[in-house]
Amino acid sequence: MQCSTMCSNCETTTAEYICDKCQENYCLECYQTTHAPRALQNHQKIFINKNVSGIPLCEIHTDVKLKYWCQKCHRSVCSDCLLIEHKDHPYNLINKAANELQTKVYIDIIIFYILK
Repeated sequence: MQCSTMCSNCETTTAEYICDKCQENYCLECYQTTHAPRALQNHQKIFINKNVSGIPLCEIHTDVKLKYWCQKCHRSVCSDCLLIEHKDHPYNLINKAANELQTKVYIDIIIFYILK
């Protein structure tokens, strides 16, 4: 079942994608426009109709969940991508990578306030 969600940017067109980083809904034109800057090009668009469960799915292997974090490419990947395109890259489970990053941020904040 597919919901009709409006684009978060133009608010006039039906959204086709959700951005994995921004978590905003976009039509194709708005996604391409808002993600044109180099700083946003590592964001991945996920087809909304493939994401009914809310679980991020691989854009290449559209029925496979994104489960790993490629530490070299700094992006989420599925098990199929991990075995093929990222086979020699260091990786971690997404949840573990997120927890490690959160811990690092807390430590950096503590150090900042100590040195202040």
